[in-house]
Amino acid sequence: MNPLLRLPSLVFLGLAILAVILREPPIAAMLGLSWGISVVYFAFRMAGQQSSDQFLNLNSADRNLVRPLLDLRNELKDLTDKNRDLPTIGVVGTEAVAEADRVVTSAVQLVQLRATLRREPDNLEAVDGIGRIDLRLQSYTEALRDVRTRLALEATKQRAPSAQDENEMDGMMSRLRSLSISVDEAGQALREIQQ
Repeated sequence: MNPLLRLPSLVFLGLAILAVILREPPIAAMLGLSWGISVVYFAFRMAGQQSSDQFLNLNSADRNLVRPLLDLRNELKDLTDKNRDLPTIGVVGTEAVAEADRVVTSAVQLVQLRATLRREPDNLEAVDGIGRIDLRLQSYTEALRDVRTRLALEATKQRAPSAQDENEMDGMMSRLRSLSISVDEAGQALREIQQ
């Protein structure tokens, strides 16, 4: 939405015009300044949201493909924040959230590529690429669910982690890292197919 059309901006502008009509220059100047500040504030706020969140640029069908990953990322963050007092959750959870952020960003890029490939329904390579992207997104969702479940189980144990538990957590994190690396590889392969 245009920052000039935001309700606070319109209120400040209307009051400034009213103050001019009532011949109150100091009040008009103050309200005009407030209007300018509100426009700048909403413009910067909108620019920050647009640049940091590619998710909003997707159409509703494509958002539905990424939403499970985004929800799982948010659940991981909430779980980590609520259990920071547990050493394993504090360290592994923070790393898992960072990797989940990377997976979500890569998934958005894959979904954007998928949308491009959808425009070529007669191209068999494009259809194959869409299938590979869908499988990849499904595997990312399963991996993040697995991470979330394991972190939740670890948080409920309320005991010192044993060596076996630490090995399981290390294995889980390496699986998550390999998935995020494969996101990059899949994107590169699909870009090559597209060209």
